[in-house]
Amino acid sequence: MSDTELLPSRVDPGARRDRRRRKSLRRRAVGWVSVAVPLLVILVVLLTQLGGKPASAPRAVGNSAEGGQVTYLFVGMRAGDQSGQADWLTLMAIDRSGQHPLTVFIPTGTLTEIPGYGYDIAGKAMSLGRVPLQEITIENMLGIQIDHTMLVPDSLMMRLVDRAGGVTVTLKNALMQQRGANRVVPVFQPGTRRFDGKTAVKFLQYLGPDEDELARLGRQQRVWEALLSRFGGADADKLARIVSGFGDSLITDATPANVGAFFASFASAGPDLRSYRALPVASVGSGEDAAFRVDQQRYDGELARLLAPSRPPGAAATPVRVQILNGNGQPEIGLAVAQVLVPAGFHIADTGNASSFGFKRTKIIAYSDADLAAARRIRALLGVGSIEIGRTPQTIVDVTVVVGADFAAPGQ
Repeated sequence: MSDTELLPSRVDPGARRDRRRRKSLRRRAVGWVSVAVPLLVILVVLLTQLGGKPASAPRAVGNSAEGGQVTYLFVGMRAGDQSGQADWLTLMAIDRSGQHPLTVFIPTGTLTEIPGYGYDIAGKAMSLGRVPLQEITIENMLGIQIDHTMLVPDSLMMRLVDRAGGVTVTLKNALMQQRGANRVVPVFQPGTRRFDGKTAVKFLQYLGPDEDELARLGRQQRVWEALLSRFGGADADKLARIVSGFGDSLITDATPANVGAFFASFASAGPDLRSYRALPVASVGSGEDAAFRVDQQRYDGELARLLAPSRPPGAAATPVRVQILNGNGQPEIGLAVAQVLVPAGFHIADTGNASSFGFKRTKIIAYSDADLAAARRIRALLGVGSIEIGRTPQTIVDVTVVVGADFAAPGQ
């Protein structure tokens, strides 16, 4: 699969604009940034002229996204992988003012609801519905809004590392690889090593004997931190120029300048402020084919708090769980409904087909009087639907939406 085949015919500009209008509810006054940023720049320049090391200092993200926190989902794509699935998933978030940079590594093997396709591993969303489905799947899983998604083919990662002058990584132990039935050989020796782009990608993809995907997350952190550490303080401008210099080869809905500014904000913050987390999960199975389930209690205990500024406006403390059933036979109708409901704070807990595809009108079924307000809000968001009270209590969902022929997906 070539890089150009990854280009998003999949992204509907109209839908994106509609979504950004919904996100405008989160706008906050940021005028003080115009004062703070020049002062910080002056401070950095003075320290540099005095002969000191370029100082770490927060710098504004320079992004057009609304809200107090800017989020990017980076989707790694492995060359030659015919499955089309994501090879790695990384969420990066930072305050608009350039503070609290957070990187979250998400195992692609995490089991979750893929809207319209059912329960499966998160990385498979990319092969089923490209970027829109991958993005909404992660948003639904984490309960947040993602401002931008960017695909990162191996070729782009190699070029980024090479243009940065390589990355330096220290290994405590040799990394071994199976050769034959009874032989293992070292593929990475211990010590401090300078990796070019090709070697860095090989390091990111390495999976040792008896390792599962979680073992790769620590290696991802080493590469990202090694890259960002090369551009501290005033040198962050160099990283911005490198990234924005990729131009149209960046496969994303953000402008090259904004992607560059985003990376520069992370670099400028300095290593003491940058934090890295792995999505808390529990293993299901073992080895290379292991899958994972989100440890919701651990996620709610820390990560949900760190990502709280990116929660959808109006989201309840306990999200309303929604089931989407395709009652009109239209392909990807579950994704279309999810793209309306998830940014409004609802959680898609189950999707599938209705008893038939002959439903002319959309039905919204609440299973208790307490959920009627949520059902009315769903009807207002979808623009169609009759509300009913379900007679059979449900344990995994609060509201069911049976999508009829009267529902038109945004942009149609």
